[in-house]
Amino acid sequence: MAKPLTDDECKDILIQAMEWSKNTSVTVFNDFVNIAHNSFSEDINYSKVDFFKYGYKELVMFGECLSLFNDRGYHQVTKLIDYVLDYVE
Repeated sequence: MAKPLTDDECKDILIQAMEWSKNTSVTVFNDFVNIAHNSFSEDINYSKVDFFKYGYKELVMFGECLSLFNDRGYHQVTKLIDYVLDYVE
């Protein structure tokens, strides 16, 4: 089994996805945040991802973002997302 990622490694994954999304027309970071921050009270259609616009690189990035849940719960992942949203723009 792989060694758990550190918080800094998790932040790096999110930052890389954010920077990629800023420089391309594919919104990997926004798609992940919409899913990860989705609550049951929100419109479920809002969190759908159009994977047809994704290439190989974007699919790998999205998978890396999802992998943050391997060793962390919902609240830990949303704290990491909030950190990146608050401090990396």
